[in-house]
Amino acid sequence: NSRLLKQAAEKDEMNAKSLSTILHLKQLTDQITKEKENLEQQVKSSQQLALSARLAANARERLSEELDKERQGIEARVKEWEEKCQTLAQEKEQIEAKLMQNRSRMAGLFKDVESAKKRCEELASESTKLQEEKHKLMESLAIAKKEAEEATNLTERISQASGGAIVEGFTAEQL
Repeated sequence: NSRLLKQAAEKDEMNAKSLSTILHLKQLTDQITKEKENLEQQVKSSQQLALSARLAANARERLSEELDKERQGIEARVKEWEEKCQTLAQEKEQIEAKLMQNRSRMAGLFKDVESAKKRCEELASESTKLQEEKHKLMESLAIAKKEAEEATNLTERISQASGGAIVEGFTAEQL
């Protein structure tokens, strides 16, 4: 019996050691499982982080390319506008030069117009004087015609009174 008790005690001790080992192994298994899950989670996180990093790098690269294209487009437009500005500046200078020429020509033309105006006024005054003189001459001519007609009539009457003989050799003053 004591042997059985001893065996039972040994068996109980073995069972206790085995149970202790099993518990320890179960704790280790649980710990390893947790570490494994933690490591798997870290692997997933690192994979996601790597994927995010690749996506960010790709996005950065695309953005960089788009920015380069846009910068080149903007530079081209700036160059185009600079050329337009330069062309407009040259045109402005040409127009200003023409404007100055036209102003000086206009000043000369105004002087010519003033001279022509004065000359016109002189000619108008002269024309008025000539018209007045012409009018006076026309009046004198009308008077002279009337006097000539009267002299002709007088000559005819004298000629008829003298029997048809025409008196010759008289001057206009004498008549």
